[in-house]
Amino acid sequence: MKNQISIRVTLVLLIGILFNAHSQNPDAEFVTQDINVCESGQITIELKIRFHGDAYFGFKIKDPNGLVFTNSPPIYDEDLIDSVFTEVYHLFFDVPDGETKRTGTFEILEVFDSSNGGTWKSLSGKEIVFTNWGVPKPFAGADIDSCGLKVQLNAVPDTISDTYYWSIPSEGSLLDVNDPKTIFTATNADSYVLIFNQENGVCKATDEVNVLLKGSPAASLSTSSEVCGTSEQTAILNLSFQGDNGPWDYSITDGTSPVIQNSSSSITTNETIPVQGETTFSFLWLRDNNGCYASPEDISDSAIVRDIQPSPNAGNDTAVCGIKSIVLNHPLSAKAQEGEWTSDSGIFIPGDTPNTTIFEAQDWGEHIIYWNESNKGCSASDHRIIRFDEMPIAKIKNGNSDTLFHTNQTTLYAQPPLEYPEKSNWTGQWSISSGNAEIVNPLDTTTIINIKEGPVTLEWSVNNGVCPLQTQQFIIYLENLSYYTGISPNMDGKNDYFNIKGAEDIPENELIVFDQNGKVVYRIKEFQKAPNETRGWDGTGMDGTPLESGIYYFIFKGKDIESIQDYLIIKRH
Repeated sequence: MKNQISIRVTLVLLIGILFNAHSQNPDAEFVTQDINVCESGQITIELKIRFHGDAYFGFKIKDPNGLVFTNSPPIYDEDLIDSVFTEVYHLFFDVPDGETKRTGTFEILEVFDSSNGGTWKSLSGKEIVFTNWGVPKPFAGADIDSCGLKVQLNAVPDTISDTYYWSIPSEGSLLDVNDPKTIFTATNADSYVLIFNQENGVCKATDEVNVLLKGSPAASLSTSSEVCGTSEQTAILNLSFQGDNGPWDYSITDGTSPVIQNSSSSITTNETIPVQGETTFSFLWLRDNNGCYASPEDISDSAIVRDIQPSPNAGNDTAVCGIKSIVLNHPLSAKAQEGEWTSDSGIFIPGDTPNTTIFEAQDWGEHIIYWNESNKGCSASDHRIIRFDEMPIAKIKNGNSDTLFHTNQTTLYAQPPLEYPEKSNWTGQWSISSGNAEIVNPLDTTTIINIKEGPVTLEWSVNNGVCPLQTQQFIIYLENLSYYTGISPNMDGKNDYFNIKGAEDIPENELIVFDQNGKVVYRIKEFQKAPNETRGWDGTGMDGTPLESGIYYFIFKGKDIESIQDYLIIKRH
């Protein structure tokens, strides 16, 4: 019996000790985690607090605004669910305009339970973070009424956050959903509602923009017209339109200025326009009934009225020497289908290859030949001047050399270098290769030479077009006239004749013989020149009678020489 009493007392004491220990440590903690809200005005929240100790309980909490409140009345077991009490709390905790969020804490400051008779126990670190996020105010942009099927959006996100995006539309596509100014492309002309979203913490807001895309017209331009040359002709342009909003207004340009401005209610139409030469036409602009203009890529086709006139090239003007024929090359130009040579002053003979022709001229000189090409009845011609130069001959009529007696002048004669000089433009010129002389007129075929001393080498050079230079040299030797002053005309073969060496080379010469009384006893012109006595004078008088022995005097004169005056002795025995 005593043992049982002792056990009971011990248990009571232990329980008392444990109870007293527990009652001295009441505790409380938030079951609720950190709180994030997106609200303005009065905010209602639930705070869940778990207590440790013996009910009844009490607590003091400081809210995010710094206000302290105490629960009333005490919390009993029937107020708890699994030791957790739910407190519905109301507060005002607005986010200032322009700020991203406002943050504070709920903190359990003190707690008590029934074991300590309502004595408060201070707590530390019993808190949760309370954040109220600012509500963003995104602007999706003004409603859009636009032509085409593509448009740039102009959303403006709120500055309080950088998390924003466009909702993916059910029709059409966005180039970049995260770009407020992205490009929206539609499949069809229609009205579309696009949503711009912005998030800030737990807050999310949206804005809508209505996009009306009216589409844009498209058109193509083509032609099969061709022109021949640059004279004014006509061409037909074929226009085809696409779109549902006709009629279509359009303007067409030739690249420099508008040439057509018209309207069409039909999806196809033609325009007849004047052209001069090859011309490229394209749309300057295209507009439908909605006032929408076509984009450049939708009217990029151009129509080229092609010039089919060939561009023949007869080749460069040419000159050849010594022959009256030339080989011609005649490749067709890009647009030509066939070609032909023609001329009024020669004939054409097929060459050794398909692309060569031989032209044979009738005469020396210039000839005009024509290369004619055609393409679909459109023809053109180019001409070429061919000059055939006769090979010149440099020839001096006087021969190769001459000896001048008692004179320093002579006349040289150059032969005309060509057989047909009227069909050429030849040139000739005298020059001195060596020696000392003066040429009066270097360009004349008849030239006077003033010789200072001999010998003198002269050169006659002739040129004709592209022919090589032709030359001949002429050497002049200069000597004085010589003679003997006595004769013995007894016909013994010794000194039978009076002669003057070189007299035959003196033009217009004359020999006059006088006796001692000054009487002319003999006189002859063109002394020692055929048909006169070329051997000299035999001492006979004018009548053929032999003159007596004695002393006589003579004068020898001629053109361009100084006269010779001297005596002459005739001895007959």
